[in-house]
Amino acid sequence: MYFAAAVFFDQTLEIIEKLTNIQTPQKISPLYFIIFGALYILSLTGVLKMLNMQKSGYFFYTSAQIGLLIVPLLWMGPNAFSSTNTIFTILFISIYSAYLKAFRA
Repeated sequence: MYFAAAVFFDQTLEIIEKLTNIQTPQKISPLYFIIFGALYILSLTGVLKMLNMQKSGYFFYTSAQIGLLIVPLLWMGPNAFSSTNTIFTILFISIYSAYLKAFRA
């Protein structure tokens, strides 16, 4: 989805301007969507590795989720902070941390 947003960037920007209250849409670029897509793929890879009980999946997932929190802040500033995303990220990382000892190397 994010890669499609990068390819069809002009149309995506119009939709963003219509449907959101984003204050600075000119700061968004196709690279922003490519980075987000890559981070979500890394996150999914981590989840699939954890499903197979591989400890490396936890680190893939955690680093991707932290990146998903930080990239908007660096790209668009403090207005991009999402408390909801932060709460769920902390929640899931905490849950996965509880099972980290059960994973194999």
